[in-house]
Amino acid sequence: MDEVVAVSGLSAGYRGRAVVRGIDLSLRRGDIVGLLGANGSGKSTLIRAITGQIPLLGGSVTIDGIALATAPERAKAGFGLAIEPHELPAPLSGRQYIELVASIRGSAPGDLPSADLPGAD
Repeated sequence: MDEVVAVSGLSAGYRGRAVVRGIDLSLRRGDIVGLLGANGSGKSTLIRAITGQIPLLGGSVTIDGIALATAPERAKAGFGLAIEPHELPAPLSGRQYIELVASIRGSAPGDLPSADLPGAD
């Protein structure tokens, strides 16, 4: 499979203060990824940095082989971003919500890879 997102040594934050540091990440075409963490742990900051919404304090991001730092418009043309609501629908567990979103995209529950998702049930 082709690598579509490569993150190396990413540090990002606000007003010069790093919120996330030293992040390495490789996503390949077809990967399904979820970010889990406590409030304030840097999930949104990481996504904003990878998608070019905030500047990096260090490291690099490459999307489809295009460096975000040197060709941001070309790099950003290669992806879409859908921000989910801040809260899960009340009666659903995290796992049920993942299954719901996957079903909307055409996946059957049996198609989803099994994963250990602490706190998702």
